[in-house]
Amino acid sequence: TFDSPEAELEYWRQTTFILRDRLMDKEDALADFQVQSAELEMELEKEISRLEATNSELRAKYDKCNFDLESLKEKYQRAQLKAGEDLASIERELQFVRSQQEFYKSRTRELEQDNDDLERNERAAKSSMQAMEGRLNRAIEQNSHLMGEVQTKKILVDEVQRLKDELKDLNLELNVVRGRSSRVVPQNGGILKTSTSGPAADASDQLVNNIMSRVKDLEARLAGARTKVTPLLNASGQYATVHSRAMRSRPIASPKVQMS
Repeated sequence: TFDSPEAELEYWRQTTFILRDRLMDKEDALADFQVQSAELEMELEKEISRLEATNSELRAKYDKCNFDLESLKEKYQRAQLKAGEDLASIERELQFVRSQQEFYKSRTRELEQDNDDLERNERAAKSSMQAMEGRLNRAIEQNSHLMGEVQTKKILVDEVQRLKDELKDLNLELNVVRGRSSRVVPQNGGILKTSTSGPAADASDQLVNNIMSRVKDLEARLAGARTKVTPLLNASGQYATVHSRAMRSRPIASPKVQMS
């Protein structure tokens, strides 16, 4: 309500001025907005162009990535199949290796047992070799002792032979002396009587006695030599028998034993 028309007119005049100012402000704002909108539209068009180019690049990249993805899927499938085959092959090889490991373990145990047996045999062979060395050393000492006895036997055999020769010579000489010192003279109806002269008979008796004493001495020396030679002959025969038996029963010795 207004008091007068003038007041109402003034009111509407003031309202018009206010609305005009507002309109001008709005027009200015609209102009600024239009300018800004044009600039923004240009920028948006540029941005759209750039985004379209980017979108084209991204689409191309997407297509490329999609193609790569398909190829990678195929590669993955092939790799998965190959991995399965390799895994199966590795499992077979692992099974084979395990079987080989079990075989080598059993073989190792067998070789260890064989090694223990060989070590025991080696110890037994060493002990046998030491025993054989001791027997060989004793045989060498006995051999050297028997060689000395053999030399002594040879000397005694030569001495016995020489004594036999001397005894034979003395027997011959005795027979000759007896033939010279005895004469057979026939007397009284064909009875034979031995006659000798006195000094010649004494000389011949003395010679015979000397020869007989030498014969007895030689026989005594020959008997003593025989008593010395007989044990040596028996010992040499026993040693030959024992040595031949030992050579037949002796095992093959090691190079060390052969060298010693």
